[in-house]
Amino acid sequence: MNIAHAGVITDAPSISEIILNFIQMFLSFVGGLAVLLILISGILYMTSTGDSSRSEFAKKALTGSVVGLVFVILSFVILKVIAKALI
Repeated sequence: MNIAHAGVITDAPSISEIILNFIQMFLSFVGGLAVLLILISGILYMTSTGDSSRSEFAKKALTGSVVGLVFVILSFVILKVIAKALI
């Protein structure tokens, strides 16, 4: 027969774990968005058909998307280092 005892819940995640999980989910979403923007800017570049203004816009969008993806990847690395130090 199992008897429930009142007391401290030891299996609950700590506040830092909850925050780290939230940040990881947010970075995953932003990383997926960056990949989607890379694909869209590639399609824009392929369909620019020699129009220099559309081509330049697509190149700038591609550059910004790649830089954003690099920031997300570096943020994941920094987050993992901080998480090891905290947990």
